[in-house]
Amino acid sequence: MRLIGTILVILSCLGATKLGSAAPGGGGKEPIRADLTNVRGLNWLPTRPGLPVSNPIGSWRVADKAQQLRELTDMARLGANVVRVWGSMVVWEVEGAGYLTKLVDLYDAADLAGMRVELILFDGFGIEPSPTNAYAQTAGWVKYPGTQKLASKPFLAQARAYTRAVVLATRNHPAHFGYDLFNEPPGSGHAIKTFIPAIAQTIYAIDPAAETTVGHAVAQDVGLTEPFVKHVSFHPYGQFRKNVLFGAKTARSLAKGKPVVINEIGYEGVGQSYLDTLAYVSVVPKGMGFMIFDGIVTSHQFGSGTGFIGPISGKVRSRPAAEAFQRVARNQGIPTPHAFAEWTTADPDYLPFGPVPRGWDHAEVVTELVTWRPGQARLADWPRYNVTLAWMWVSFGYLQEVQPAELTAFYAAMTTARRAHAHGAQKLFASAMDRVVAMTAPIIEQRSSDSLVVNRYGAASSFPTNQVPMRLTAIELRDHRVVRLVGRDAPPNTTVHVAFGLRAGAAMLPVRGGHAQLHVDALFHVIVAQADANGDFSVLVPVELRAGIKYPVFAQAIAFPGSSGFSASNGVHLDFDPTVF
Repeated sequence: MRLIGTILVILSCLGATKLGSAAPGGGGKEPIRADLTNVRGLNWLPTRPGLPVSNPIGSWRVADKAQQLRELTDMARLGANVVRVWGSMVVWEVEGAGYLTKLVDLYDAADLAGMRVELILFDGFGIEPSPTNAYAQTAGWVKYPGTQKLASKPFLAQARAYTRAVVLATRNHPAHFGYDLFNEPPGSGHAIKTFIPAIAQTIYAIDPAAETTVGHAVAQDVGLTEPFVKHVSFHPYGQFRKNVLFGAKTARSLAKGKPVVINEIGYEGVGQSYLDTLAYVSVVPKGMGFMIFDGIVTSHQFGSGTGFIGPISGKVRSRPAAEAFQRVARNQGIPTPHAFAEWTTADPDYLPFGPVPRGWDHAEVVTELVTWRPGQARLADWPRYNVTLAWMWVSFGYLQEVQPAELTAFYAAMTTARRAHAHGAQKLFASAMDRVVAMTAPIIEQRSSDSLVVNRYGAASSFPTNQVPMRLTAIELRDHRVVRLVGRDAPPNTTVHVAFGLRAGAAMLPVRGGHAQLHVDALFHVIVAQADANGDFSVLVPVELRAGIKYPVFAQAIAFPGSSGFSASNGVHLDFDPTVF
């Protein structure tokens, strides 16, 4: 999450089986394909009941095997088959063999739960470690080895010793998946040219077949370490689906035929919701495994906006999101019968969610900005505006769609807004936020619009005005694409933009046979979008549907298992005949 952290700092100042029937939460492990396309992972920082766990140092210092088994079992029930977990050389340097015992205990728990482990050896994200007592830094995310040690030849020898110890302890364990040599390494200097190759050589000297990767913050960097790893990995954070597609294409182009895994994605609390991410990432970046950030709700700095499952209650923060993950597993042939209860404020491990409203994803965030009314900003909403806009500009950065001058102007306006907020100056605050949105919305419109969700139609001059945004709702498609309602309420009639994502060559209207019918209770404006072989979507044609007419739709494109329809919050009803599926 290096790029995300950088922006926030600025703002504040099918392959053959590779690993060899699955029983989620019960010990049997699902075979992982050689091309890694069925990797359904979760990033994970093990917790300890009653103690805050804010980083990997604290997590390993208070390691609890029973709690690890509990969390791993819950993640397996969610449908995950791999956990990506941060190791800690800091703890090894102090505890030595004791740390290795804890490490094997964790792998044992993973084996019992039916999971595999990808272990992160070194980390480039976070604050600098203490030069004298990093072992005491149990608050805040701490990078390791940090800037000074990374360039030190004596430290490299020690890092290789740590790597050898870890590999010897884990390489033959039945829960072993592989090693992430360096999470989000800095730049293209010493870490890339010397440190990572040395760590890779250390591993291969012990285990030439070891599965290795480097988790890059941006896909553009995967080529820097591709020669040293068995598969490439990247982290396509951002508020647009275009961020994922851009990163996927870039990583694949630099992978030289090696498997590609998205080993971090998803930030529920800032606009990259789990529900939308899972509906998209398991389909559009074809041929890639993925790992969501993260499995257990933890008291680290991202905990309010990430995490599926409570560590004590075993309940989920969002049941629809959990069911979406389970659905991905079922689509890959893995049963997920466990039904999770949803978290409440009465649960002992409850952690308030934020900063964006629950249920929002990129479409809601974009809609707020492109339908902004001058003067609407209120001081109480600053935490949400601050993080939402930070992530919006992270998204632009990933897509290489902003220039340094634009970033400077954005920073200046945000600084004014921050100072106005600190002094309670409502009028100045609203004015500064108007400037921020005025420079952000056009970039959305002109450079980052997501045609699948048809966000940009919300700001089109022909679109009805003085209407209240409606919450978007995803409908599962048979081929796993997504139908989105992007609409406004305007009594007595309702105008709704519907984006149908179809396979290349498929036609929505008309379809021979008319097996499924779309019942229209009000005037609909349908945007038919088509996907090419690479998963790119383009708008083909708008179509008006009128009330009282049954329209035939592409039967294989729309599926809503277990229900005869979907009722939107404004009373519009989409009625699908379930008997044809």
